[in-house]
Amino acid sequence: ATRIMFRVAAKRAAEAPGSRVTGEWSRRSITSGSCLATEGLEVQAARPWDQVGSNAAVDHVEAAASLFAADRKVALFAVPAPFTGTCTNEHVPGFVANADAILAKCDELICFSVSCPYANDGWAKAMGVDQSKIKFVSDVDGSVSKAWDVTKDYSGDSLGIRSERFSMVVDGGVVTSFQVVDDAAKDGEWVLSQL
Repeated sequence: ATRIMFRVAAKRAAEAPGSRVTGEWSRRSITSGSCLATEGLEVQAARPWDQVGSNAAVDHVEAAASLFAADRKVALFAVPAPFTGTCTNEHVPGFVANADAILAKCDELICFSVSCPYANDGWAKAMGVDQSKIKFVSDVDGSVSKAWDVTKDYSGDSLGIRSERFSMVVDGGVVTSFQVVDDAAKDGEWVLSQL
């Protein structure tokens, strides 16, 4: 199977003081300086169910490679699931408040989750989020999260295997900042500070 591979620039033990990389590193291969060599992974943009046309996944895929193209700077934050408490009440609102400032410094702001595109679309609309400012994308089968090694078991919260809560800035296909999020409400401010 094709995967997004991460070429690690430095191991945890070699991280210099003042590194812009934070969070847990017990099992993860993403780090600042990692290059994203994307091969074949796909996401789907949030959308309503089409009552007339096609809802087939093959008609709505977006290559992950296009999200992290060499000529683009992207801020991405990942949430466990649409319509859940912390995601709805803290994490996304922090990015809504900072969206204009973030977009002044990068090409795109993306909310990523293991979910279906229809739930993401309904969730964005329920929160009143301007989807021209924050793009919601779905890792429908969790394959992107698995390839990135950022899955987490939320079965205790009735969610199953999802993406853990993280954020990163990717410039020209290279991760310049990454963190596992502890304070969801302040993540938008953190991402802005990394741009």
